[in-house]
Amino acid sequence: MVDNVCECNFGLSFFIFVILSYYGDTCSDSCEGLKIEDGEVYECSGYGDCELTNGAYVCKCDSYAFGSDCSAVCPESYRDDNDTIIICSGHGTCSYTDTATCTCNPGYYTSDCSVSCPGLITESGKVLECSGHGQCIKEDDAENYYCECDASYSGEDCSLSCPGQIEKDGIWVSCSGNGECDEGTCVCDPGFYGTAFDQHCPGLITLDGNVVECNGHGTCDPSSLTCSCANDRWDPTDCGCSATTCGEHGSCQNQTCVCDEKFSGEFCEFNCDYMKDCSGKGLCNQAGKCDCVFNFYGEHCEKQCSDSDDCSDQGVCIENGKCLCFSGFAGEHCEKTAPRVSSSLILSAVLALLLALQVYLWRRQSKTPRFAEKLNPTKAAQVEMTSSAMPSSTNSAMPSTTSSAMPSTTSSAMPSTIVGGWACPACTKINPPSVSRCVVCSTPRNKTIPAKPKRVRRTARPAGKPEEPKKEPAREHKQTGETGETQSQASKGREPLSETPSETPSETPSETPSETPSETPAGASESTGSAAPAVPAAPAVPAAPSKPAEPTEPAKPAEPAEPAEPTESVESAASEIFADANLRIFLSSSK
Repeated sequence: MVDNVCECNFGLSFFIFVILSYYGDTCSDSCEGLKIEDGEVYECSGYGDCELTNGAYVCKCDSYAFGSDCSAVCPESYRDDNDTIIICSGHGTCSYTDTATCTCNPGYYTSDCSVSCPGLITESGKVLECSGHGQCIKEDDAENYYCECDASYSGEDCSLSCPGQIEKDGIWVSCSGNGECDEGTCVCDPGFYGTAFDQHCPGLITLDGNVVECNGHGTCDPSSLTCSCANDRWDPTDCGCSATTCGEHGSCQNQTCVCDEKFSGEFCEFNCDYMKDCSGKGLCNQAGKCDCVFNFYGEHCEKQCSDSDDCSDQGVCIENGKCLCFSGFAGEHCEKTAPRVSSSLILSAVLALLLALQVYLWRRQSKTPRFAEKLNPTKAAQVEMTSSAMPSSTNSAMPSTTSSAMPSTTSSAMPSTIVGGWACPACTKINPPSVSRCVVCSTPRNKTIPAKPKRVRRTARPAGKPEEPKKEPAREHKQTGETGETQSQASKGREPLSETPSETPSETPSETPSETPSETPAGASESTGSAAPAVPAAPAVPAAPSKPAEPTEPAKPAEPAEPAEPTESVESAASEIFADANLRIFLSSSK
């Protein structure tokens, strides 16, 4: 032992514990409740101090601990970090009989006084629960408490109140007794308005268990608290009955018209009783007749539609006892079997329409020149070869003023070819074979117009030149509508007109007015119309006094056999196709 300290064979920490927890010269004295937890040494169970009293070491317990070793402690009682003693969660006192027990302050509950009701306040030194407007109730299945608010108060702590607090039948209510308070807001009953919900429109009654305003015959304007009635018959003040509301055939009872016998309607205005006259299956209209409900008909709605009886169970009976038959049935009572359209017949009709449309389009397109050339290129080539085979002297022998004197519309209006067309004898317009008059000048197709002889100016013959043989003028060839050939084919055998050297350009205009488009052949008009204006030729050199050589006529090409008209060929082909299609459809349907 050195300086009253025992030298032990244990570590240093143990010596410190001995110094703190044991007393006396021999370190044999100590207080009860000595314990070591988490490396810490506690005496008096950690809830008191060890003191020397009357030569002995005893525990002096804290106010919330009891026993010689201070081991009896109230729940939630301790020293905080600031060495402040907390007893019973700070909301009660601790007492000891057999055990340490908390006695909670008002408004606090549970064994440790840690739970209270919401809205715990102190007024005039008195602790009030639920803001003083309710009762604190403990839940059955847990240590939880809630407020049950008094009337006209709401909220978790009963701190919310609605306006209109009044005493009604000895109980304080909010919202003037005309609504319910929900979180400080009034949910008013129908018909009540205002901040305190004590205002309402006139005519507030209970009808069929529901509160209605304006006697149930109008709407209320909340801003002015006035009624707007649905009908002028009602009293404009509260939309109730007046002396004239029900007229002469009823009386007002409980704001409703009770009609006399044989009258009905809201204002007893109909001269029939829907319960008697309409058998209870309809309503009287303004004409005093019954408008029956569905499935009923007759003057008094006494008859009922029956699908099995009235419609032979093959339809649905609709308004006025009429039957709406099912598919495949017909008749007033659906007693007849309606013919059904087979799919083959529908297909045949569709094919017939398509074929008719195709024939129509072909016939319409065949009238165009371009299609005619594609459909019958042989005949078009024949016309072109005929025009090219004409001697060039024929066109060159004609005066250059002929083409310039002709109207410009003649050549431009004439199509190149029209299969089966005919040339107008007056204006040479090529017309379709289906018209009987010219589309330009309305000249009949078979009218013959006499050709006027051409006047040829003769000049003095030079001395020593023999007289040339007289040439016969070319005869006009009448063109028929069956071949469609123009007058250019008739001019193949024509000899060229003689052109004397003495003719000058100054003499040409004098001859032009006498020449009309009707005198010019079709072939010449086509060739001259497309050619450029002729330049006056130089005077011809006098030939020998011998007979001039006849111009060599080009060989006439062999005319191929004229094909059939395209319209007839299209019609015949379409007829064969249509007949074959109908035959196939008939055979398939018969199977």
